[in-house]
Amino acid sequence: MPFRQSSDNGPTSARWLTRNRSALIEAGLPTEIVTVKRTWDYVLLHGDDEFGCGWQAEWLSLKQARIVLSVIVADLESETGFDLIIRLRTLLRNSPGEI
Repeated sequence: MPFRQSSDNGPTSARWLTRNRSALIEAGLPTEIVTVKRTWDYVLLHGDDEFGCGWQAEWLSLKQARIVLSVIVADLESETGFDLIIRLRTLLRNSPGEI
């Protein structure tokens, strides 16, 4: 049976994660979240890594949250179902002042 690689280039694809890993790490995401695709998928869907390293979106500064959000939504067709996006937008909306 022939193998066909997915042409999906959005945040749920391994190709996207490989291409954007450095930017996500530089923006404040722990390496362990963006190194294992299964962990990244969990964080993208649930907004945290409760059962892994314990990371939460609220640990990011406003600047970091803005960068992570912009990296993710740049290649996203629909934001539906991604709790990380909701939590980042909530963090940015509810935080007074600029950092």
